Amino acid sequence: MKLEEVFNFYFNGKESFEQFYTLSLNDHIKEFNFNNKKCYSISDELKTIQLFLSKFIFENIEFRKDLVYSYRKGVNVVDCISPHRFNNYIYKTDIENFFPSIGYDLIKNKIIEKVKDISFLDTNDVMVHLSRILELVTIDKKLPIGFSSSPAISNFVMYDIDCKIDCFAKNNDLIYTRYADDIILSGKNNLDKNSINQEINNILNYNQDNIFHLNDKKTKIITKKFERNILGISISPVGTLSISRQLKKEIEVKIFFLINNKDKFVKFSEMDEMSAIFSLAGKLSYALGVDPVYINKLRRKYGNSIINKLIKNKGDL
Repeated sequence: MKLEEVFNFYFNGKESFEQFYTLSLNDHIKEFNFNNKKCYSISDELKTIQLFLSKFIFENIEFRKDLVYSYRKGVNVVDCISPHRFNNYIYKTDIENFFPSIGYDLIKNKIIEKVKDISFLDTNDVMVHLSRILELVTIDKKLPIGFSSSPAISNFVMYDIDCKIDCFAKNNDLIYTRYADDIILSGKNNLDKNSINQEINNILNYNQDNIFHLNDKKTKIITKKFERNILGISISPVGTLSISRQLKKEIEVKIFFLINNKDKFVKFSEMDEMSAIFSLAGKLSYALGVDPVYINKLRRKYGNSIINKLIKNKGDL
């Protein structure tokens, strides 16, 4: 099927394909800073088009579902960490400035390479629209934080890198998983952080057209000697998983301050009020996916209304 046919069939006349070409990106985005990162909020019209592209193109391009657990329905961070829970040593790092490090050419080349595998789409027709598709999902030739299409794109563009890291892991009796920009490797025996860093850096930079960098400040080896806390998940010595005490404490202190003293809430969060609310909302949504029982406890303690508003990302608190 041609892309316009899929569009018309999906929206059943409620949206016009003309909007795909007439919509001006600058009129439908708003830039803001969050945690010292450039982010974007988008209009409902642009979101509709990006979600359409994600559903029918980006989410149908191959990625390593056995390794990557971010931005997927039915799986969450627990599924990412679970394979490592019985290993003695865990290597954890992340890719610095992940989304904006994903460039226009990498996205374009991966779509050209893989779109032919989407059986219901006319490949030649997608190529006709490719430049416009890329215009609608990038800013300044980069993948933006806040676009509805960015998560799905980030999964498939990393396919080759995920395969290479997994190959390295298997050759060294290690387990590899990834959650967005977070890279996790683990094994039974002691791990050499420097040698793993070098190997991962080499893999991340194998394609000189799109360079990624590790965040050295967040690179560490985690052992059973101390509480193993990864991505807000605590791994007990016997391998059980739960939300970390640290994350629970942070969430509850912030909710208390938000209800009782917004000045203290802003000061404790170390960001402006709206950014602090969105940050707390993100942590609650994360906790909901990991431990719904804990969220129910918060509902009883602080009230359904504020917890629901936060989880739904409403700023009118």
